[in-house]
Amino acid sequence: MFAFAEISLRIAFAVKNYPVGKLAPSWLAFKPMDSLEVWNSFYTDANGIYKASREYWNQPHWNINSEGFRGREFAADTLNDSAVSILLIGDSYTWGAHAKPPDSCFAYLLDKEFVCYNAGIPGTDPAQYAQVAKTYVPKLHPDFTLVMLYLGNDLMDSAKSIVPNENIYYQTNAGWLPVNYKGRHFSSARESYQYVVDKFSPHSLLEKIFLKTAIGTAALTLPLRLEEYADWNRKKNSSITNNYLKEIRAVCERNNSELLIFIIPREEDLSVGFYKDPERHIADEYPALMKGIEAISFVFPFRKDHLYPPPDGHLNNAGHQFAAEFIKTKVEFRHLR
Repeated sequence: MFAFAEISLRIAFAVKNYPVGKLAPSWLAFKPMDSLEVWNSFYTDANGIYKASREYWNQPHWNINSEGFRGREFAADTLNDSAVSILLIGDSYTWGAHAKPPDSCFAYLLDKEFVCYNAGIPGTDPAQYAQVAKTYVPKLHPDFTLVMLYLGNDLMDSAKSIVPNENIYYQTNAGWLPVNYKGRHFSSARESYQYVVDKFSPHSLLEKIFLKTAIGTAALTLPLRLEEYADWNRKKNSSITNNYLKEIRAVCERNNSELLIFIIPREEDLSVGFYKDPERHIADEYPALMKGIEAISFVFPFRKDHLYPPPDGHLNNAGHQFAAEFIKTKVEFRHLR
């Protein structure tokens, strides 16, 4: 009986890409290290906006501009009057994570069709998106402001303070460690690292032995996964993300920039019902997300073969090409109205 249960659970873990013997959730991408190294690849500026370090990313294909974002300089006064300009706001999907080579991402593809300012930065959220919009929409006056919202980690259940010059993550060889997490503030990478180790590591020899089995892994991770499930349900039903999107809409309206919101589904969202009507499906599954902004919200109808397998989940090159064509169609239609 034990052997049957163990084999069944190992198959289930493999299907879901859950590793046996690991307590930390896959999205954390945490690796214990004997010697912790801290990198300065991203930083927060005096306006509280998270940006990329030009010194760190000084390598081919990345092209970090003087504002700390990928791609062309943010200089509206150099534009041809006939050019359609778009400002992209988002996280690692918009940054172009795991496109190969990096400049094959959808932001670079769109820059061949439009004047495309890419303000996508990994690890950011709608609070950051709103701060980016408040700073750069009045400066650039883009014809269109496009917010890329990823359902996997962009949903929020509480407002977040924007703190100037305070990093959002410690970037380390153990993974991206939070500076603030569930009301806790970590004053150093080591402090954050220790918290993660204490929370997601076995605490006894028996637990270490137990974790070598799928049954033991399932039993020990159950409280942690239930906690994550409760967090997820709160975020799904919270209006906080919607509030930030409406803040961005107000900024765009004051500056004559048309806002379009593009929603990136999780792989778990991709189903028969999703493909029948993506917007309706997402509105039903995430009831607080698009209220009052349905007319400007579009859901990417990605197929699973547009995405790297979990736990990565980012767009592959086919996904970037698909995203660029989808965005181009929507922008051109709205521009020609």
